[in-house]
Amino acid sequence: MRKTRVLLILLLAGLFSTLQAADYTLSQLSSKIDRVQNQEIVLTGNVLGCCKSGCKMWVGEGEYHEGDPFILVRAKDDAFKFDTKASGKTVRVTGYAVGQLIDACANEGEKHAENGEKDECATPAQQAGAKTETAKAEPAKEKEMTFFATKVEYN
Repeated sequence: MRKTRVLLILLLAGLFSTLQAADYTLSQLSSKIDRVQNQEIVLTGNVLGCCKSGCKMWVGEGEYHEGDPFILVRAKDDAFKFDTKASGKTVRVTGYAVGQLIDACANEGEKHAENGEKDECATPAQQAGAKTETAKAEPAKEKEMTFFATKVEYN
């Protein structure tokens, strides 16, 4: 009877370890967002900054330089606040990533229209001088990601 209990405990411990959330860096998450979207994962990175109230933070890899990728992290269901003095610290957040395609040209067009300017947003193919219909039909899209954290650990 005792051997059966020990075996059952070991079996459950092994099963639990395989169910733990996978660990990702921002670059790994960016390349796999379509496969891991809405699954519990762990994201490890550096805190780039937090809003003054602690309701959101931005996480990247290493020291931020203009143009570097980053991800917006929010507490799922506003369950907790982030440390507003954590900039520069390493952080591990457990939660769920969500990615969505953003039409960068449409966003630029809206900005130009608001300012009364002509929209001159071109796709990369058009910028390279391609004259084909395919080049005209392909809008510039970017992947924007948000992370909803259920747990946060600062190092």
